[in-house]
Amino acid sequence: MHGNDEALAADALSGDTPEQRQAALERQIGNLEIAIRSQRSIGTAIGLLAHRFGCPTDEAWQLLVRVSQDTNTKVREIARMVTDAHDGQGRAEDAATLVRLSAELPGKPATSWPICQDRRVGPSGLGSRQNGGAACTSTVPS
Repeated sequence: MHGNDEALAADALSGDTPEQRQAALERQIGNLEIAIRSQRSIGTAIGLLAHRFGCPTDEAWQLLVRVSQDTNTKVREIARMVTDAHDGQGRAEDAATLVRLSAELPGKPATSWPICQDRRVGPSGLGSRQNGGAACTSTVPS
């Protein structure tokens, strides 16, 4: 267990009543479920970024952390933006963060993330294309 997990477990075991202990354990289970989903999403985003930009996975991770800190956005939220864009489910409001990801890699081309007119960001790629009937245009000129 890590420090925070140990504190949660100690909190759960130190409850005054069985109901308090149960509530603390349920909170811990909920937090662990979120962590597992986040870890998977972050790992997927790291792989997508590494592939897209031709960089090592540790550089892709550092990119996620840097953009997270600079934009005051949780890494798991940025990871969601990346995976959603890849899957054709991205949102127009995510475009600025995706453009920032592209621009943050030194020496790498600032390729574009297409924005779809139906308010989604399309799968990673360049230029205009069709995405489920919605016309897509680049967020950054290519």
